[in-house]
Amino acid sequence: MSHRDDERVWRMFAHLDRTARRRYSVQRIKRLAQSKAADRRLEALVRIRRQIITSGQRPAGYLAVARALVGDRDNACRWQALIVIGEFIDTKPAAVWSVVRRYGDSKNADLRMGVAVCLLEHLLERNRTRYEQLVLREIESGRHLFARTLASCWDVRPGSVRALRRQRLADRVSPRRRR
Repeated sequence: MSHRDDERVWRMFAHLDRTARRRYSVQRIKRLAQSKAADRRLEALVRIRRQIITSGQRPAGYLAVARALVGDRDNACRWQALIVIGEFIDTKPAAVWSVVRRYGDSKNADLRMGVAVCLLEHLLERNRTRYEQLVLREIESGRHLFARTLASCWDVRPGSVRALRRQRLADRVSPRRRR
């Protein structure tokens, strides 16, 4: 996400802190998310994040709204949608994997990076063996940009077993196939 996008998100959070006194229903958030105006779609996602933070609740409707905005033409909306989807990793990992599977080989490098850092690396943290196998299956089935998505996953412990396993998995795809 660019610096300009970061500023838009923080301005939206600040605006909501000043003006939002009550929760929005899932239906009202859905209406915002369907707006033609990118700032209204962004507002829907920021409201979801704010409501998750303040209530700790994650209604399934939030996941549906975010999934619909992953492919948004606005970069800030895409990233905020991925962040919201990441809130469901513990409760709905299969739904999160379906988003990774759909966008993990996108031609848009920034979207692949968002999928890697907001979703895939956290799925790998929860169940490394399962998701490494699923990613490898995607790569071997001809979805070669998945190798780049996997390689974008980051581990804070340099030289950790997890980081080495991810690199080995990414290396299983020949350099010719990675392009």
